[in-house]
Order: sequence, then structure tokens, then C-alpha cells
Amino acid sequence: MSPDTTDQKENGITPLETRYLFVLPFSTDATLARRFRERDVEIVGNIRFGKILETLDKVAENTALAYVNRYYPDARVVTAAVDSIVLRNPADTKRDMVFSAKLNHVGRSSMEIGIRIECLGEGSSHLASCYFTMVARSAERGALAKSLSLPPLQYPDALDMKRYNNAELRRQTHREGLVKAEEMPSLDEYLLLKKLHQEQEAEEFSGIHAGDLVLESTCRAYPDQENVPKTIFGGYLIRKAYELAELAAEMVAPDRAVPCQVNRINFNQPV
Repeated sequence: MSPDTTDQKENGITPLETRYLFVLPFSTDATLARRFRERDVEIVGNIRFGKILETLDKVAENTALAYVNRYYPDARVVTAAVDSIVLRNPADTKRDMVFSAKLNHVGRSSMEIGIRIECLGEGSSHLASCYFTMVARSAERGALAKSLSLPPLQYPDALDMKRYNNAELRRQTHREGLVKAEEMPSLDEYLLLKKLHQEQEAEEFSGIHAGDLVLESTCRAYPDQENVPKTIFGGYLIRKAYELAELAAEMVAPDRAVPCQVNRINFNQPV
């Protein structure tokens, strides 16, 4: 699928015009640095990754909302999905962290926001890149809210078109993955699962059962906590889920568990 270039030339704006920068000034804000610090001792990667996930969601929201509000001043946006995040280098709270975001793709009501995270100062490094899918919603709440139709972006150069096509490929890959997940396992897969179950049920099995590693957390969301800029929003839930996953990992890890990748996250309902 290709964007309608005629309409774009008349109405669209470019991805560059949607660029949004956000900085966490750890080097000059001791209170902020402490809020993001995982421990009070010197360790590699001393940062709360859950807080980074929460910040990423807010950056994606601000980027998408700036575009949507050009056409719907009272509209809001909600998080629909986060593509996989691969961490390239360890981060800490000694150096400022910069989040650079812009729209790569605009669909009927959804937008893909690409975000690059870098640490500034000596030894500046590319920490990670990721992609958020946000959806434009009307200002009404609950059942009255509806998705809003958005105009497309204009893609003036080859790099912008490449990012557009990559976004389309990610969307298609996700759809194909959903279909594949519904398929019955192959004979080889079935035999492997059967073998694993038999080994775990044997008396001599000395490993850890997955059922013994289940953790749960319940949070009641009250009306005054709904959506940004209040308390309960997509990034908050992502952070809480990550912190629960980190605790689960530490139940089996011999020492501290450090994140290296986040798989795709899907929101089945607007938050």
C-alpha cells in the first residue's frame, strides 16, 4: 500500500514537521535522577527501566497528540501497541537522556511513532529505538468515544518512504503473526511439548515449574485517575507490568535481572 501523493502534496505535513524532543536532565536534576535510580549503590545500568518505558509512552503520546490536535483540538490519543524494544547499551542516571520522536506512518486513525533514545555527555551512545502505535480518539469517554479519521503524511524523500514502508511491513507481520498463533501445532511441536510435560511430571525432575513463578498485581482505577495527565494510562500499566516481570525473573536469576529486550505489547482496550 502506498500513500496518496496527490492528497499529501495538497494537505499533508512531513514526518520531520512532527518531530518532538524530550530530555531527562539527570546531570543537573538530582531529585529526578534519584527517582529514576534503581539502587543507591554504584552498579552498571543503574536505572529503573520501567520508568523509561513510562517516559517512552508519554513521549509517543505528546508526539501523536500534536499531530491529531491540528485537526481535532479536543481529541485525545491512546496507546494501541509497542513494538519490540532492543537495548543496545546500558544506561544510568549520570548522563542526560534524550528522546527523539516523530511520526513514521499515519493510517486511518492510528499512527506509528518512532522513538530513538540517546545518552549525552562523554561516551554518548544510542541506547535504544522503538515504535509505538497510538490511536486518535474523540474527547468523549467510555462507550461514547470513537476513533477519528486522520489525514495522511507527506513523504518527500526516500528515507521517509523507507520508514513508511517499514511501518507497513511491521503492521503486516503483526497481522500474519495473529493468524499463525491460531494454527494448530505441527507434529514435531506437539511431540516436543509432550516430551517436556513428561519430563516435568517425572519424580526425578529437579527444575522449577512455571506454575510456581506466577505473580499478580491488582490496581483499581478510579475515575479521577483516568488517562494522562492523571495517574492511570498506558505507560503506567507498561511500567507496572515490567516491574512484575522483573520480580518474576529474579525468582530464578542467581543475581540481578537486567533487561535486554521487550517483546511486542498490545493493548486490547483503550486505557
